[in-house]
Amino acid sequence: MNDRGGSKSQLQSSWTSMIYTRLFCGRGYEFTQMIDVATLDSDNDSKIYVLFRNYWNMSAVCVYNMTEISRIFSSSEFNAAKVPANHRPGMCVSDSTRLSSEVLGFMKDRPEMKDWVMPENGPLLFKHRHYTHIQVDRVRGHTVLLLSLESGGVHKVLEEPVFVIAEYLPFPRGTHITSMLLDASERRLYVSSSNEVAQIDLQRCHVYGDECNECRLSRDPYCVWDGLHCTSSAKSPFQDFTNCNKPEAAPSKTENGLKTPVTRVPPSSKHFLLCPMTSHHATYHWYRGKTREECVHSELGCLYLIYSMNKTHEGEYSCESSEEGYTRTVRQYKLSMSHSEALRLTPALLLMLTASHVLLNILH
Repeated sequence: MNDRGGSKSQLQSSWTSMIYTRLFCGRGYEFTQMIDVATLDSDNDSKIYVLFRNYWNMSAVCVYNMTEISRIFSSSEFNAAKVPANHRPGMCVSDSTRLSSEVLGFMKDRPEMKDWVMPENGPLLFKHRHYTHIQVDRVRGHTVLLLSLESGGVHKVLEEPVFVIAEYLPFPRGTHITSMLLDASERRLYVSSSNEVAQIDLQRCHVYGDECNECRLSRDPYCVWDGLHCTSSAKSPFQDFTNCNKPEAAPSKTENGLKTPVTRVPPSSKHFLLCPMTSHHATYHWYRGKTREECVHSELGCLYLIYSMNKTHEGEYSCESSEEGYTRTVRQYKLSMSHSEALRLTPALLLMLTASHVLLNILH
């Protein structure tokens, strides 16, 4: 705050105390382009979360400790051949205009520390994601990263271990997000584009369903299981996942004793069965009896395709998801041909009906 620039002959109206150090992020995939920065304050220190990009357009987040950054600025040697002996560059003085010409000349060359700032751990890699902004929140002992995508979405990411909890779409796909602002007290994220602002509620826990295991597998620290519902941790501090493995604690909505309705499909027609993918971390399969078949993945979800409906396609189908040992039936279908065998016209029956029709016309 006392830096008023140098003398009239050197660095007048310029910084005389600005020194530099490099932030190291990544080995093998060096990340050198800083995209955005967010800070997270704790009782003892502050952490700096830096969003980087590299030559291959990969994204990564590296986390730095403010105490370590301060230590390097105050004690690291300078990456220079000759350093002023009577004054350490960058240190505060009462009147910067009276600094010696030797110090001011040294500061004019933008002096850099020899030591680099190393991250607390390895970079959080996102090889196939292009992120543009970052915000950080601390919830119930967990750190959550909020990262905007070039495609217009926002990822809610658990830091340790790295896990994408959810993706929000505040704007139509392809909309460029210009800024993000986090209101940690209200647990809301404000996202802006070039012509509008959207509000994201980070506590939308009902989207995980009303099953204990689904709430647990979301890994969302904003949400807890209150015994009946997946709800906001701010509204209900109670969390009990101990009974999730008991069938009565998390019954599948498709296994409630109701009969599966019959879907009638016209013969020789194309048809598909849809299974919504509520978790992109789960694996989905179709079952027909004991036969397991792979999904056809689409934006709609997991599909089962029938190219030409016939008798062999009649029967029951079920879609099951599996994640960390928890398996549940997501959807069930029962298919049948749309016409009955009793009404099917064979050539012999058609000839008999034609003859009867002719005979009735003669009698009349």
